[in-house]
This record gives sequence, structure tokens and C-alpha cells, in this order.
Amino acid sequence: MLPQLLEDYIMPGQVLLEYRDLTFDNEESTRAAEAAACANEQGQFWAYHEQLFLHQRPSDVESFSDEQVREIAGEVGLDREAFDTCLVEGRFADEIAAMQAEARELELDSTPTLVINGEIVPFESYDQIRARIDAALDE
Repeated sequence: MLPQLLEDYIMPGQVLLEYRDLTFDNEESTRAAEAAACANEQGQFWAYHEQLFLHQRPSDVESFSDEQVREIAGEVGLDREAFDTCLVEGRFADEIAAMQAEARELELDSTPTLVINGEIVPFESYDQIRARIDAALDE
């Protein structure tokens, strides 16, 4: 979905994308979001984000221990020392906590969820999202 959104709306400058991490109030989910923010410091958010999804395991199996998020950083080709420092310092902990609070306030509980002009639009299909975006652009 994201590549299509980028090509159809974001790159042409019709739509602004603001991405928020939706963590599920558990240590692993929060750790993964913080690690992705650390990857973003090196310009590799989307590459890291993609690897997180590829490494995700069933909810009863640990997916994102400190060792595992560091291993993913290596796979993406990040500067490991800078990444480790960022993670250990908890450089983005407050930012991730603020995103968690925002999601709770909006009562969001699934991904992906889009907000178009302030209206929460649960994801059903790309065609459904495209229709909602086109309608908003026509307003």
C-alpha cells in the first residue's frame, strides 16, 4: 500500500504523509519503535521498518529483544556504534511514548489506520483508501 500511496499521491505533492508508530504497550513493541527511530537518524527508517516486519514472530514469541533489534541494524547496514548509543540512551523514548498516548486518545488499536483530514479511516483496501483520498482532494 505505501509504495502505491507514494507514487500516486505523496511524490506528486498532493498528500502529506505523517507516519506514527502504533505500539501495543509492551516492551518489545516499544523497543522496536525506538530502534526504528534510531535507524531514522541514519536515514534508514523504511529499510529498518521493513526488516522489523520480516522478523516479526507470533505474539507469544519474543521478536525484538535488544540483541534482535541490533542484529536487524546490522542487516540494514547501519553504523552499529551510533545505533547502539541511540538505543541505550533511549533518545526517542519520549517521542514514542507521545505517539502511544496519541493512539490511545484516538482509540486506535490496529495497523494500518489512516487519518484523512482528521477522520479515522480503517484500512480495508487500497482502492477504498484511494477513493477516500480522491474525495478529500475534491473538497
